[in-house]
Amino acid sequence: TLYLLKMRVNCLHVAIALIALLVRRSVGFSSTTRGDTFRSSYIEISATAANDDRASYIDNDATISEDNPLRVIIAGGGIGSLVVANSLCINPKMSIQVLEKTDQSKRLAGPIQLGSNALAVIQEMDSSIFKNITSSITSIGDKVNGIKSGITDDWYSQFDLASPCGDIPYSGVMERQTLQQIYFDALPRGVVEYGDAVVSYEINSDGYGVRAITESGRIVHGDCLIGADGIWSSIRSTMRDEPVRGEGSGCTYSGYTVFDGELAYDSIDNGEVGYKVYIGPKQYFVACDIGNGKYHWYAFMAKPEGSSIEEDKPNGTSVYLQNIFEGWAHDI
Repeated sequence: TLYLLKMRVNCLHVAIALIALLVRRSVGFSSTTRGDTFRSSYIEISATAANDDRASYIDNDATISEDNPLRVIIAGGGIGSLVVANSLCINPKMSIQVLEKTDQSKRLAGPIQLGSNALAVIQEMDSSIFKNITSSITSIGDKVNGIKSGITDDWYSQFDLASPCGDIPYSGVMERQTLQQIYFDALPRGVVEYGDAVVSYEINSDGYGVRAITESGRIVHGDCLIGADGIWSSIRSTMRDEPVRGEGSGCTYSGYTVFDGELAYDSIDNGEVGYKVYIGPKQYFVACDIGNGKYHWYAFMAKPEGSSIEEDKPNGTSVYLQNIFEGWAHDI
């Protein structure tokens, strides 16, 4: 059980469960609560002891209502934060403010795969958002998917992603920018602010309320703060008293370096195969159909940390990778 200012519970525990399902470790949470701390493999909730003397809490009284809503600040404006913002905005007794560092027009990373279970959760959360997503997604769950030999191009194993689905939607792939725009468009105007990131925060000295400090020096007052500011989160590292990167941060180098890209490609199995994983000694290559004759590819190689920057590529990244994967399957 999570106690948020004792009476301030409502649907936050539901929202946190949804974050755990959809965005895994991308979210941390800090509130002024009783002195409880909850940790799991998905989400960080850091709490501070609250002063029982409410008379000293002058910014807001303890009664939650539509006129005096719970003030929730979300650091970061990515997909994870917009998902939880949409969930919380349903409650009229909550006021949500999302603060994002980058400009709204910035190009995001490559496509994102949504598994059948994730789509089923999205459908349960908001049917209109689900309809917008499924109208933009490229289904791969109804196609052939699996592992191939990187050298001979023969199938090692094919995955049946369709039969286990039952009545839930097939897995699919879509552009992150499109997915983010769908969630952004579903929010009330003014909830998301771009161009001013949360860089730190302070719990009020009386134990009630949190002050989020932005890059511009602005102070935003709230009752709780959710740290959804990316993998290298300064907010969550502060909550956990851990470094943002490196040893002790919880994020260590996997031993593999990855390059990825997108291209228009007239594959011989277009429309029949969703994704192919080509494997070989100390490296593998993935190609995934993302619709409209385009593919997303990524190449994994067992390399020392930092090698992607330190190794010379006089003829560019493409030629560098072609040399590494020389003799592999024609598609690669």
